Amino acid sequence: MFLKFQIDKFSLGFSAKEMMKKRGWLKIPPAYRRTGAIDSEQEPQV
Repeated sequence: MFLKFQIDKFSLGFSAKEMMKKRGWLKIPPAYRRTGAIDSEQEPQV
């Protein structure tokens, strides 16, 4: 019974999150970039 409750809770939370993303209610922060890290998209400076 406890496992079924956890599964239902997870499935409801997942579907709610997807719906909020689709409607623009949930803002996703940009990916974290460490300061001083080498960016693979940039060309190396000579």
